[in-house]
Amino acid sequence: PELSQLLHAQNYALASEQLRTACRSDTSRWLRCRLQLLEYAASRVDGNEAGSLLPLIALLLEHSPDDAPAQLLRARAQLSQGQLDAALTIFAVLRNQALRDDEALAPYGNLEQLFNETAERRLVELRQRQAWLELTALLQRLGELDPDNGKWFYQLAKNQFRNHRLEAARASLHRIYYHPQWGERAQALEREHLSAEAAVPQPAPQPNATHSRHRDNGEQVMQPIPLRRRGSHFIVKLQVGTATLPFLIDTGASLTVIDSGALQRSSIAYRHRGLTDMKTAGGIVRVQLVQVDSLGIEEQLIDKLVIAATDMSWLPGASGLLGMDYLRYFDFRIDAERAQLYLKRP
Repeated sequence: PELSQLLHAQNYALASEQLRTACRSDTSRWLRCRLQLLEYAASRVDGNEAGSLLPLIALLLEHSPDDAPAQLLRARAQLSQGQLDAALTIFAVLRNQALRDDEALAPYGNLEQLFNETAERRLVELRQRQAWLELTALLQRLGELDPDNGKWFYQLAKNQFRNHRLEAARASLHRIYYHPQWGERAQALEREHLSAEAAVPQPAPQPNATHSRHRDNGEQVMQPIPLRRRGSHFIVKLQVGTATLPFLIDTGASLTVIDSGALQRSSIAYRHRGLTDMKTAGGIVRVQLVQVDSLGIEEQLIDKLVIAATDMSWLPGASGLLGMDYLRYFDFRIDAERAQLYLKRP
């Protein structure tokens, strides 16, 4: 009997044997069996037969691992069986193929929609169970599978803030700090939590014998830090990890940016934190995010700060821009007449 007859009779054991035989036979028989299975499964993988069809589809993929229509049917069957994580991975791979204009996937529906609906369904399940660690892991995975979609990093940061993982949350937000759709929301969420942190009483700052002076009542006095004038801007010596480099102060920049060449030449230790889109005078550009061990002026260091790295060779005399992601931690003012910076922690 033909494979299609066995399938309609729901004789899956014999259908499996015939498919195995077809794998070892001539190409025409194999292609005929493949087509019969795909046609039968297409209208049934979303229903009660999904569990029975999964082993047959797996046999098909053993013979042809790159068979996109078969992969899509397997994901749909997994979805019917509640295997959401497995289905998500396949939907992501197929969606990326479709984005490359793979005509073979055109008849099989909106893969972007399938991916997003499956992801949201799984997220809802985890939130209802209050499985926050699993939720964090899934959002991190969604960010890897779909790195251009800022909503995954935004939701990840909200969950990390909920779990009091403040530095991890900021790193997630910095992935989308300049995202066309999610950048403003990311910056607002970070400001919201910075305000909440500021409202919590903090221990008094410890005196710094080298770079800070204190009045008798313990109040820190801002000491002048020399700057170098460059037109209407100022350059300061910035310590990035173990290197000291000239940076132009840019209070209009939300994110500190280091020249990628200077980052490599200075042998600064860093960790990759993904990519983000950043608005520049020339438009939106894709930049790399890196986390450095520390960054600061003199002894006023911030640990584990995430900054951007890109080509800054167009900026003569400086290795990058010092932005508000560092300066917001301090009370500061610039004495333009004397070319001095005054800086202290609040």
